[in-house]
Amino acid sequence: MAHMEKYTRSAVGQLCQHYERKKLPDGTYVKFGNEDIDNSKTHLNYNLAPERTLKGQIDFINQRFKC
Repeated sequence: MAHMEKYTRSAVGQLCQHYERKKLPDGTYVKFGNEDIDNSKTHLNYNLAPERTLKGQIDFINQRFKC
């Protein structure tokens, strides 16, 4: 069974930035709630979502909700 949550439109943007590990223009990661992230292990992260031609999760969500 899939897990469903209800989020506001603005919360979805912030969640996607968190999941994509958004970087600032200077190359450092945006700090979210977990300040104990070990950046030396970042290369071990992977995404289970299928490869998409869209730029990011926000673009994918916007495309899915177009009528």
